[in-house]
Amino acid sequence: MGRFEEPEPFLLDSYAVIKRIHGAQDEQTLAALQWIIDLYEAWDQPDRAASYGASHPTASATSAAGP
Repeated sequence: MGRFEEPEPFLLDSYAVIKRIHGAQDEQTLAALQWIIDLYEAWDQPDRAASYGASHPTASATSAAGP
């Protein structure tokens, strides 16, 4: 739908809360992180996707980990 600006603040806020509560290595935290990366990849924001992908080695940002 191309309305990437709408979910961005919710994803970022949710990720911060989940990370604070559960820790950086928790499965829920990593899922939230992946949603952020997916959003930025769909939004054609590879630098933003890569910056979040770099924050955790198992996250898969296309520009950080390859296709």
